[in-house]
Amino acid sequence: MVTIYNTKDATISYSAENDVLLQTINNHLNSNSLREFQTKFIKICQVLNVTKIVSDAEQQKVIQIEDMKWMKQLIIPAMINSGVKYFAIIMPENTIGKTAMRLFAEAVKQIKINVCEDLLSAKEWMSNLTALSDGTQASGSLLIK
Repeated sequence: MVTIYNTKDATISYSAENDVLLQTINNHLNSNSLREFQTKFIKICQVLNVTKIVSDAEQQKVIQIEDMKWMKQLIIPAMINSGVKYFAIIMPENTIGKTAMRLFAEAVKQIKINVCEDLLSAKEWMSNLTALSDGTQASGSLLIK
């Protein structure tokens, strides 16, 4: 796993071996920081042409309704256009954040999304995908550290 982008609040890492882009939110991101980070994330998705992403939002507090709409209108279509097929979301710790993330995941139909409780379950889901976008079979374990 190679770190591509890093701030005190968020990190983007990439595993070329597994074609997985991991975004980790280390502290709550306010609206401006969240949008800046997601915009950077999408640019990296487009450059690397990844098919699988993991979003560790465990430390994210409540995301404002306007930011959720912004992500559904701009970020998700950009992910789809860049070739993302699989998206594992690690749930925030707080109940309101979990509810918002579940609603967000249910609203997106073009990408296979799995809502996970922790990084281990996200890794297991990615490693158990039966058919990858290139038609090959998934095998082995996904190494996300």
